Amino acid sequence: MGHFGRKPEDGERPGASVAKLNKEIEKGRVVRKSPQELRLKDQTRRLNDLEKRISSTSDPKRREPLYLQYTNLAACCDAEVFSPNEIAGIETYSSLVSQETLHRLDYNRMSGERRDFLPLHHLLKLIDKKIPENKQGDKYIYLLGTTSRNNDTDPSLRNLRALEYFLGTFAGRLIPGQELDLEIDKKRIQVPYSKDTYLTDESPLVKNIRHRLQGRNIPPSPEYNLRRIKDGHYKISANINIVTEERPYIKDGIATKIILSYVMVR
Repeated sequence: MGHFGRKPEDGERPGASVAKLNKEIEKGRVVRKSPQELRLKDQTRRLNDLEKRISSTSDPKRREPLYLQYTNLAACCDAEVFSPNEIAGIETYSSLVSQETLHRLDYNRMSGERRDFLPLHHLLKLIDKKIPENKQGDKYIYLLGTTSRNNDTDPSLRNLRALEYFLGTFAGRLIPGQELDLEIDKKRIQVPYSKDTYLTDESPLVKNIRHRLQGRNIPPSPEYNLRRIKDGHYKISANINIVTEERPYIKDGIATKIILSYVMVR
């Protein structure tokens, strides 16, 4: 053992103990990180570790407490570490005026640094998070669909497709045996869990959802109000809207429109 308390490891400077480290800092050869830098680094590490644990956990019941830890940590992290629009599919409403944003969404709606995997009751908690230096009226939104194709010109029909996608996506994130139970424009509907995550017109889950919507007489509409939501065993107090709107858009140098469908917490 050396004077500074331990034998140096391979590749380590001799005497690199606490006392030696302090001396290095005094000489300016090592920069000491501030408490804030250490906190931000720790938050990032914990968030990334939880995301990896969720990804490697196949049992839905074991994932739920990990989802809770991830959401609670993300909700209280510093803005330098986490912002909800890092999750694929989440954007700020104000960003939809930007042609650059619209171009990105037209080609890749699910762009984002972090994966979109949270169940509805957790995702809405992050969407409802206040935007730093919030512009009046600005909110986070969760995108359900975008298109600039000329044959998709009916926002009401597109919004019905967005509602189907919403119900299918979040029913698929439940624990098997549970259901998504909610009121759509004052009409109650339940969608059970399904492992079918590939949502097309021919998907059994989509056909089942369409049958349920038709049975409850829920027609195409440019906006739906969803309330009294129960995501499995979890009651959601927030009311949300599913909205489809058109935005002016320049595509390949030609003035056109892009249709956007999204979820917004009221």
